[in-house]
Amino acid sequence: MKTFAHLIKKLIPLYRFASIICLLVFVCVQTGYAQNCFIATLNSDITTVCKGGNITFSGSITNNGADTCAHYTVELWKTSGIAAFETFLLNQTDNYSYQYNTNGDGADFSVFAKIIGQDCDTDCNSMVQTQTIAIDLIPISAQIFPANPIIACGNNNVTLTATNPLDPMGDYTYTWKGPSTPNFSGPELNASIPGTYSVTITHNVVSTCSATTSVSVTNNSQLNVTITTVPSNGTFCEGASISLSASAGTNYQYVWSTGTIQQSINVNTTGTYSVTVTMANSTCSGTKTSAVTELSKPNLGAHANAYFVKTGGSRTISFNPPSGIAVDWLLLDVVNVPSLTKTTGTGSFTENYTSDDLRAPGLVRYRAQAKYISGQGCPGEIDTILVTVIPETTEAPFIPEVVSPNNDGSNDFWNVLFPNDDAGNYRVLVYNRSGGKVYEKDSMIEAWSPSGCPDGVYYYLITHKDGGQQYKGALTIIGGNQ
Repeated sequence: MKTFAHLIKKLIPLYRFASIICLLVFVCVQTGYAQNCFIATLNSDITTVCKGGNITFSGSITNNGADTCAHYTVELWKTSGIAAFETFLLNQTDNYSYQYNTNGDGADFSVFAKIIGQDCDTDCNSMVQTQTIAIDLIPISAQIFPANPIIACGNNNVTLTATNPLDPMGDYTYTWKGPSTPNFSGPELNASIPGTYSVTITHNVVSTCSATTSVSVTNNSQLNVTITTVPSNGTFCEGASISLSASAGTNYQYVWSTGTIQQSINVNTTGTYSVTVTMANSTCSGTKTSAVTELSKPNLGAHANAYFVKTGGSRTISFNPPSGIAVDWLLLDVVNVPSLTKTTGTGSFTENYTSDDLRAPGLVRYRAQAKYISGQGCPGEIDTILVTVIPETTEAPFIPEVVSPNNDGSNDFWNVLFPNDDAGNYRVLVYNRSGGKVYEKDSMIEAWSPSGCPDGVYYYLITHKDGGQQYKGALTIIGGNQ
């Protein structure tokens, strides 16, 4: 009995193991059977298609085994889609077909069919199978560079280049048609005759994948470029600028020697400037240069700004400007001079001066300004000319006691008036209150402007060169160097 019981104990684990093995075999058989309830297929007439072309997807379903389905649902999906783009309800052993247009696609994609069994025997109900096909999409378009309108200049040819901008690295054949080289093959064509040129781009693998475009080529003469300057004489004033404008035209492109790509430039430096003008989409171009000059500020040249004349006498106011420059003058104001015949003019002039008061000098002030004779309106140097009319009865010099060198045009200079036009025979010394010499001159023909002297009282000593007559006194300066 012990031996039998011991044997039973050993057989129980083996029984359990055999039961597990049997269960696994049953499940595998049932599962394997269900997976083969039907056979589904997915086909396409092409797998490489031109963008915009059609693809026909088709397939069939065949029952397999004892368990069958009464109906089947077929869903066609794109890998990037969020829903099926077509659904079929089929009976047993039916076929399906669908034509799909690729116009809305922008890249390669895949299509898969999802087949679902319906109304099947127990083991096949809701069984699913999938089939997938990868589709290569060829985007096609034709473009010619340059684009319309194309203009050839003179006898120059225009190089036309064809490309598929959607797939520039693809494998294509190019077929040209036009007046100069009909039926030419290759991406580039030299168009030498005006007319219409067309190109057809065809994919070397999918011959139905092609696109055609055309351009028109006309002929023109070389560009005659001109440059217009403002001011028109090519000169400009110191501190100002001058405008240079190239000739205008439709679709003109500009490159100046300054790097500017506009039609006009403004410069403020003397030099020669050039511009190259090109007509867009053509071989037409031309270059022009223009020299411009900056004019320095017109100056009056050497001139006196103080004159002395005895009453009833005449005086010539002289100007000696540089070549090409003239001087305009204007009478500003008059003191103690009854009448003058000239009030405005250009260049040197002579005037008669008569004093109204025999005890005091007469004063006449002019404004002189330099200008270019050419008419260039550059602002020139300006100066004030003072004419002092000395009464004939004056025996001693007229020595002003106050001077205000504040550049207001009135009493800016210390003018000592001598009878008999004798100013050149006197020398002068001026000292400050500390005894320091601030001014010395061997002749008193020129008036003195003490603009650099601080306000205060100064002392002068005027001596005749022959050692004779001497004059001394005080001079007050107001409005000088504060």
